Amino acid sequence: SAIKDLSLGLDIEGSNIECMYLRASCHHALGCYGDA
Repeated sequence: SAIKDLSLGLDIEGSNIECMYLRASCHHALGCYGDA
């Protein structure tokens, strides 16, 4: 759920390349820890 909340927060900030990059980077980092 934390991942979804963070993704929604980034979407609210603005749908742009930087936003998608940050979301992808965060998703990758969280993936290293496994599904929360």
